[in-house]
Amino acid sequence: MTYVATNIATVPSEGYKWYLIFLVDHKMLGDPVRREIDDYFLELGRRAGEDALVVRGYDPNTFLESLYAHDAAWEERVQSPALLVTDKPPAAAGNPQSVDEARVILFPLREIYDQEQTLAPFLTELIETLNEPEAIEALEKIEKRQQRKKWWGWLPYLELKPNLWGFGVNFNRVIEDIKRR
Repeated sequence: MTYVATNIATVPSEGYKWYLIFLVDHKMLGDPVRREIDDYFLELGRRAGEDALVVRGYDPNTFLESLYAHDAAWEERVQSPALLVTDKPPAAAGNPQSVDEARVILFPLREIYDQEQTLAPFLTELIETLNEPEAIEALEKIEKRQQRKKWWGWLPYLELKPNLWGFGVNFNRVIEDIKRR
């Protein structure tokens, strides 16, 4: 199911096992990540099934600001664009007991897109995972795999050379790659 919300507080709080909430800011107009979110939104909701609600903001900036107003701690956690996956409705953020019991995973979509040049494989795997009986454990595996990819990205810059620890970082290659971007 999909839902376009004007405010985080308007997201339905009953009837769903999972909430997939896209957090995007207004500066992303024309951005390839935002285009992919737009392109896959309806299909993602269809594939997620009746137990999951895929949410995005009608006005992305107002929606994001409403999340920060609901719970200011999110402003430090969210690096737009992101996908928030939780088993509790966003309205539960005001209830400390619900927050403590919630399963929450925040996926940084920019990093995922930069690795694959598309969100399709990630979103497909996520939906398949949410439909598994052991979804919580499977989600944690996806999150860890994304973290490993992030760290493995440093591999091309490592080099074996005689030095104090036996390996070092090729800073010239790092600088060249930064200049190319």
